[in-house]
Amino acid sequence: MRDAAPAEGGRMSRDEALIIWRDPSLSLDEALRRMYGWTLSVARKKLGARGIKCTRLSADGCRKAREMQEKAVRARNGRSPLGKWRGLKERDAREYRQARAVYKSREFASAFEAQQALPEELHGVSRRSLERLFGGRTK
Repeated sequence: MRDAAPAEGGRMSRDEALIIWRDPSLSLDEALRRMYGWTLSVARKKLGARGIKCTRLSADGCRKAREMQEKAVRARNGRSPLGKWRGLKERDAREYRQARAVYKSREFASAFEAQQALPEELHGVSRRSLERLFGGRTK
């Protein structure tokens, strides 16, 4: 919640707001609460950067958000057949090498024909995904 605005209404003067904006002891929310009539976007446009480095807490929050995003991507890829095959490619598994040999051994007339020659779990995978996974192109 913002502090009460003065009786005359409007916005705090730029000079007064700049003192609050640049105060390193205040968090962003606290500074905006004290600067009546100012929004975050207006403050950034009119007053510029706060000149305060990110706090450890916010850096920690960014790190946690990145970790959560990476975990979600790993889970999503782990559920898909293509994710399994990418994992096999990274470990250089025998199953991947066999499937790649089949895919590269001949020129298929269509992506559907290439899918049918591969293991059953890859039958629904798009042509482009197969090309990324095994390299080469199909017609």
